Amino acid sequence: MNEKIQYHQNQFNEKKNNLIDFTSNIEQTIRSFVQKHGVKPLEMKRNLKIAMTNHDYDSEILRRQYLQEKPNEYQIQVMKHLSEK
Repeated sequence: MNEKIQYHQNQFNEKKNNLIDFTSNIEQTIRSFVQKHGVKPLEMKRNLKIAMTNHDYDSEILRRQYLQEKPNEYQIQVMKHLSEK
């Protein structure tokens, strides 16, 4: 993650140095935009991973509770068929 940040910081500095009339106001506007919107994709990825982990956990708990009921083979096959949909 730090490598990506450093890479993008270097890219920003390089482009900033090549621009004519680049002011501190422009730089501050860019920094504000990145701070406001730049982390959204990372937050979304993190939230997706959390949701998937919670879903997997809940599914495993339900599976274990179901197996504790000692279902017969037919019931197990029906459960597998329903859970695939």
